[in-house]
Amino acid sequence: MGASSVEIDRQIAETRAHLDANLAILEERAKARAKLAIRIGAVVAIGVAAAVTAAILVRRNRRRSSAMGRLEAALPGSLKGLREEIAARFQKPLPSVRISVAGVEEPKSPGFWASVAHKAAPAAAGTAASALVAAAARRLARDDAPPTV
Repeated sequence: MGASSVEIDRQIAETRAHLDANLAILEERAKARAKLAIRIGAVVAIGVAAAVTAAILVRRNRRRSSAMGRLEAALPGSLKGLREEIAARFQKPLPSVRISVAGVEEPKSPGFWASVAHKAAPAAAGTAASALVAAAARRLARDDAPPTV
């Protein structure tokens, strides 16, 4: 007829043991996959953070203006167009005028050294002005710095 109750109990116990073993294997696999998912998520989060940081740095560097741009931004509105106006005036050629007086000898053109001095004077003045501004900036920075003990 049918199987005895002892045999049925043994089959149930074998099935339970087999199911417990399969369940343990499935739990191990789920833990391994969860660890893998956490690792992948961490790598993705680090990558996103690095990309956002790089984008912020690139944007900050691209938005940084030149010294001339910062200077123009600091000037009042009435002075902002002054540079273009002066440049436009200097681009137009100056009119040529020659005055001659009867009986007066024309002055000679300047000598070699005079023309060299005439050409070097603006460069020397610019260098001196730059040195004065740098010295003033250093003095201001020194005055603003906290005292050292």
